[in-house]
Amino acid sequence: MSNDIRTGLSGINAVRLSGRGGGSRAGAALSSLAAQIAGHVADTLNLTAQDDQDDNRRGRNFITAHDLYEIEALSGSLSRELSADGAEAARLTAALHQFAEQSASLLGARPAAYSVEHLVHAIDNAVEDNGGPEDFNRVLAIIEKASLAVENAQ
Repeated sequence: MSNDIRTGLSGINAVRLSGRGGGSRAGAALSSLAAQIAGHVADTLNLTAQDDQDDNRRGRNFITAHDLYEIEALSGSLSRELSADGAEAARLTAALHQFAEQSASLLGARPAAYSVEHLVHAIDNAVEDNGGPEDFNRVLAIIEKASLAVENAQ
């Protein structure tokens, strides 16, 4: 297996596009978030080949956005799907931010394909280990378990 992050990025973008996550809302949300984070880290570190004419994202490395990974929108969408109340929505947002922080730390410290693969496995394992109806508690447990797995990989 190549240890080039570009290989992993291709894989994680394919994961996101194919709707991987075991049919789980949490798995799909985490896969999408991980893909955004991996893409941003690779762009920031200039690890992916970019062509000014083909990639209009060039230059965003230096943009400091309030919600760079669109976690608020992702959390809002999940909260609506789960009919979460205000307190639950806040817990969901905090858990997604924690996952994003752990993922960005891992990829920033070790920008390699195996780090991207670790994210994919952490998400898949969290989804598989939390069977049952996909209610708020299950989705929160999946996100927290995936975040812990990524943190422990560092």
